[in-house]
Amino acid sequence: MKVYKIKSTLIKTVKESTIQIVDSKVSADTFRSQYKRDGNDLNIQEHFYLLMLDNSCNIKGIALISTGGTTMTVVDTKIIFKHAIDNLAEGIILCHNHPSGSLMPSRQDIKVTKKIIEGGKLLDINVFDHIIITEDSYFSFSDEGLI
Repeated sequence: MKVYKIKSTLIKTVKESTIQIVDSKVSADTFRSQYKRDGNDLNIQEHFYLLMLDNSCNIKGIALISTGGTTMTVVDTKIIFKHAIDNLAEGIILCHNHPSGSLMPSRQDIKVTKKIIEGGKLLDINVFDHIIITEDSYFSFSDEGLI
């Protein structure tokens, strides 16, 4: 039997504990800045990111989870929790963009968010929000009562 190792890549552009997440706007701005630093165009291709937090909601790190096509990206919950556990995150915030410009979550967005919330409960990792971003706006699952 062959055992595979998942390579865990933490983006280190945000210094640990230099930014505290106090609301969804700070989350969205942090993710939008990361997209730009990575050279990702919000209008072309979907990307899924993970923000990992300590118990004071200070950023421990940001990880790019997946890159997809123009209408979707695959989100593997095991990879999300590998990053969160490796970085001893107390809480996480999820984010992806919609190249179409629509801020409304799809049924799949809602389904994967619920799945990640349930997994987080088992691991004592709080899922604080899931942000959908576009160039100039965002949708917060938490603000809309979906988390």
